[in-house]
Amino acid sequence: MIAWLRGIAARPIHDAGRTFAVAALLLVLITIVLVSLTRTPDRERAVRATPRVDVPVVVPAAPTSTVPADEQRATRTPERVEVVVREFLGGYLAALYGHGTAGRIHHATAGLRKRLARRPFRVSPATRRRHPMIQRLTITPVGRGSRWRAVATVADGGVATYPIGLTLTRTTRGVAVSDLLEDE
Repeated sequence: MIAWLRGIAARPIHDAGRTFAVAALLLVLITIVLVSLTRTPDRERAVRATPRVDVPVVVPAAPTSTVPADEQRATRTPERVEVVVREFLGGYLAALYGHGTAGRIHHATAGLRKRLARRPFRVSPATRRRHPMIQRLTITPVGRGSRWRAVATVADGGVATYPIGLTLTRTTRGVAVSDLLEDE
């Protein structure tokens, strides 16, 4: 076998063989160029520390004519709650899609932090290639201004969107996410 290959390599190339070799080489080069042009960008390979979370916030407003002014102040969603929700979801979605760890989730109460640390984030390669974005976020005050409920609608490039519900509580250290409502 090796002797036969050496014999082929030692033969001179005739004009017909040279034309065939050039045509084959051009075909290979054109194929390489076409494959490289149709290939997706390297952003699929790049692992982001946190996903991009552009959040349009929708806070239901109480009708001003029926609610007294001091009660309106109590039920209004503070700007800090919105920031806490965005930062928590940035870390949580990063962990959920394999772009981060549970330790990088900020603004969670100690109980929720323990539950998330025990929970394994098993991520398939297809999920890891996706980059979730929050399409809609609704924050609703619960009670007299020390608790809120947030529902985020997440799209990751797949067929459907899905909701993530959160309960936020005012603690001694500020506002924190106290519970994940996974069955929204």
